[in-house]
Amino acid sequence: IVDEAVLGNKEDHFKVIRDVGPDVIFLGYDHPAVELEGFKILRGKPYNVDVHKSSELRRKILGATGHTNFKAK
Repeated sequence: IVDEAVLGNKEDHFKVIRDVGPDVIFLGYDHPAVELEGFKILRGKPYNVDVHKSSELRRKILGATGHTNFKAK
């Protein structure tokens, strides 16, 4: 069970880890390998990659053009 999920920081990928000091770090199956001393790191397994992979979802949403000039409201 997850007590809290936190998004990362685009400029400093380890800032959230330093600030929060989590018991466990959970990475997606396709995230690059990371080793951090003192932290338990778990890695997810792929699940319906053809349906749920972010690049595939972007392609479906944005279409074949791959146009990415949009801002979330």
